[in-house]
Order: sequence, then C-alpha cells, then structure tokens
Amino acid sequence: GFLTGYYEPIVDGSRFPTGIFKVPLYRRPPDLVPPRNSAGPDFPNRGQSLRRTRNGELVPYYDRGQIIDGALDGRHLEICWIKDQMDALLIQIQGSARVRLEDGTMLRITYDAHNGYPNVPIGRILVERNIIPRADMSLERIREWMRANPQSAEEVLRQNRSFMFFRIVGLSDDREAVGAEGIPLTPGRSIAVDNMLHVYG
Repeated sequence: GFLTGYYEPIVDGSRFPTGIFKVPLYRRPPDLVPPRNSAGPDFPNRGQSLRRTRNGELVPYYDRGQIIDGALDGRHLEICWIKDQMDALLIQIQGSARVRLEDGTMLRITYDAHNGYPNVPIGRILVERNIIPRADMSLERIREWMRANPQSAEEVLRQNRSFMFFRIVGLSDDREAVGAEGIPLTPGRSIAVDNMLHVYG
C-alpha cells in the first residue's frame, strides 16, 4: 500500500487584500450542497457537490477556473488572503494550515467542503507536458516554475478543477491538527488512511 505523511503548512497572510496578499482562502459558500446520497454531519470529501441556484435548481458547483475568474467575488466568503497561489494549492491539498496574520496572530483553518471535482496533481501535468522531468519533480520545483511563469501557471492551475473551502478552528491554538478520524494527529507518527481500503483505527 501507499502511505503518506501529513503536515500543516504555516504561511503569512492578511485579514484584508493588499498588493502582496492577494490570493483568497474561502469559507464554505451557503449555496454549496453536499453530494447526493451523502450521510453524516460532515461534508464528504468525495462526490459531485452541487450549487443551488436562485430558482432552486441544483447544478454542478463552480470549478477552479470559474472561481479564479470571480464566481465568488463580492460574497464576503474570504477568510483571509495569502501571497502565493502555490501556497493556496498546497493548503487545499493538505486540508489545513496556520496563517500568521499581520499582527502576529496565528489563524488556524481546516477543510470544510469541496466543489466536487477530482484533484488533478499539478506535478503530473508538468511532467506530461515535459516542463519538469519526472526525476526532478518536487514541490519546490513546481513553486519555482510557477513563480517564473505566472501566466502559464494559472493555465495549469485551471486544469485542476478541484477547489476546497475552509473553516476557522482556532486562534493561537498550538494543539495538533485533527485527522479525519476525529482525533488529534501525533507528530511524526500519523499516516493517512484511505477509508475505502482500510477502516479507521
């Protein structure tokens, strides 16, 4: 089997957009409807999420490209703003983060919902397009390429239609992140388990 570790990125951010902090992290929109046939109180991490229109119709939710183009603008869903699209993508992949705000306060956010599209790894796209050799692939290489090629980077980001929404779980909270099983993760000892393959615990 494939085992993966977990960590909680720490990034600088702002409560307000600025010339430096211009990439928003969003809370769950009120018109986002969980995938059909989902059970339990938590928003599932698989399945097609839906959007309830003004006339009550259910349609697929906005994808990453539509959100980049402003589908959520003006709705006051921004939790905070950070500097870097790559950091935002990494936070969405990890599912949580600590954002160090301008006054030094640590804002903790965690996964709350998703837009219902499968995740397409950016690294895979860059390898398939012969932009970064597979042997050289790393998060740092992706970050370097995105910074050097901002227009191309946005086009590649749009290929990953998946998008995550977050909720605030605490301010200045030094406790460990909580995993999908609902218990705090143990530093250096926790692994991710696909509950389609193995029962939690």
